[in-house]
Amino acid sequence: GRSSAEMFARHLQAYVQANVAYAGEEEETFRSPLLTINLGEGDCDDHALAVASLARAASLDARIVGVRNGTGQISHVAA
Repeated sequence: GRSSAEMFARHLQAYVQANVAYAGEEEETFRSPLLTINLGEGDCDDHALAVASLARAASLDARIVGVRNGTGQISHVAA
């Protein structure tokens, strides 16, 4: 089965997904995780940073990775 740390990380991800609506940006900006959660919106990098920061605050290993599209360009990030 899954470890308690993995289950907790999945709950953190679900919390951010449920409480932070996706909002695209005209110009890329990077928000603090606290601001993203307080505003209740952000783009993929804001979501990823919020999830990774919450996980790290809980002493879990976390990282943010770039996801490449069909042309090889990084078009999405995830935690």
